[in-house]
Amino acid sequence: MPRRYSLTVEGMHCAACAETVANALRKVTGVKRALVNFATERALVEVDDGVDFSALADAVKQAGYRLATRTVTFALPQPLNDENLRALQAMAGVLAVERNATGATPTVTIRYLDGTVSRHELRQRLQAWGYDAQPLEAESPEKPMREEAQAFWQRAWVGLALSFIIMALTMLPSLTHRAWASWGAFALTTFVLLWVGTPFFRRALTAALRRTATMDTLVSIGALSAYAYSTWSLAHWSLPHSSSPPHLYFDSAAFILSAISLGKGLEARARALATASLRRLVSLLPATATVIRDGLEQQVALEAVQVGDLVLVRVGERVPVDGTVVAGKGSVDESLLTGESEPVVKGEGDEVLGGSVCVDGFLQVEALRVGEATFVAQMARLMDEAQATKPAMQRLADKVAAVFVPIVLSLAAATFFGWLIVTGDAAKGLIAAVSVTVIACPCAMGLATPTAIAVALGRLAQKGILVRNAEAMEKAASITTVILDKTGTVTEGQMRVVALWAAANSSLTHLPLPLVPLSPVPS
Repeated sequence: MPRRYSLTVEGMHCAACAETVANALRKVTGVKRALVNFATERALVEVDDGVDFSALADAVKQAGYRLATRTVTFALPQPLNDENLRALQAMAGVLAVERNATGATPTVTIRYLDGTVSRHELRQRLQAWGYDAQPLEAESPEKPMREEAQAFWQRAWVGLALSFIIMALTMLPSLTHRAWASWGAFALTTFVLLWVGTPFFRRALTAALRRTATMDTLVSIGALSAYAYSTWSLAHWSLPHSSSPPHLYFDSAAFILSAISLGKGLEARARALATASLRRLVSLLPATATVIRDGLEQQVALEAVQVGDLVLVRVGERVPVDGTVVAGKGSVDESLLTGESEPVVKGEGDEVLGGSVCVDGFLQVEALRVGEATFVAQMARLMDEAQATKPAMQRLADKVAAVFVPIVLSLAAATFFGWLIVTGDAAKGLIAAVSVTVIACPCAMGLATPTAIAVALGRLAQKGILVRNAEAMEKAASITTVILDKTGTVTEGQMRVVALWAAANSSLTHLPLPLVPLSPVPS
């Protein structure tokens, strides 16, 4: 039976990158379906049982990108045997297992694909084999996913500041005929290309070596063409008996790279907004829980709570697991999960959901669902998959993005040769060709569509509305009637008195009449 996983993809920088990753995943044996969302950096894959997850990681790596991995280390009471080692290696998503039998405490270190299996599931598997596995450290990503966001901002602001200076040196009438100003613009532009442009050039070269083209290819060609032409013109002007001062385009080369870097920073911020609600949803569960074991209260990590444990929930605490109340009574605020603004009274035999808040009373809860099986975790998984899916408009945008760069490069080449044939002026042809690549390089359609959808899904989640997939959101525009089974879910979440009706011949002297409206009793 096919299974679905939402994997984290690192290293994508444009919509064309997303389509490249999707094509690489589809070529792996056992992959039925693969959708990659550039805005959320997620790949939704549907695979057969027994698919080789290492092959998935290798395929994406060969395409020039990475599937995010996580590593966790467990301390064991005795060394892991060969049979259990092989069983761990065969688990879905596990890439490598390393055991260490030396030292006072045997350990096992497991590296796995983010989005396939959890540390809780790995620990449960070890415990089922008789190992009292204890995590030695928090599960950590193999590589930070947002390292480049801050770097884009720093490069952008430095580049833009220098770009304005370069513009003054090359465009002010009082400076355009001075050699020192032109060579100063050359020096500053060279620094901008090295400081701001290196990431673009590196990614463009990597894509070229793999016989592909991305938005970085357009950015690099545009900036380097303007820089190379201006450098050649400046060098030619410096020769004896040279002609009049040339038109220099150093400012264009610097502005291209700086503006795109600024756009990358803004794009990273939009993508962070798109996933913020998902992180907020996951954070509803507390990090620790109070359980009763051997007749004593113990404070344990949430991951250490097992099905059947008795969990204590006091006033102001969040319920850490899904379970049944076995003792105590209290009011629980479930508004973030169910939309009901009124706290619900829970007593013996009632079910409570992890993430809800105990506003008064005291509850003793038997854990029925923990970890990835809780209602909150399932909501987070559903939302994660929704952000990875694509409606028809985005699928169209991705198809355009897949052929966008080659088409733009072809048009730029045709523009250059067209101007050269008609005017005989190679300089004009080069500038026109650079203009074509620069105007096209942001690829607004391929970027704006997935980002807009991801941000919309995030905002809906913040308002308490979860969408099963992006296609459902697209079809919502045609909805004409909404039927609700209760009114509590569409209130502001705050109870207040809005009207007061008095029975005939009743006394209301004890009520603060000026504070409430008084109306006749409705018939």
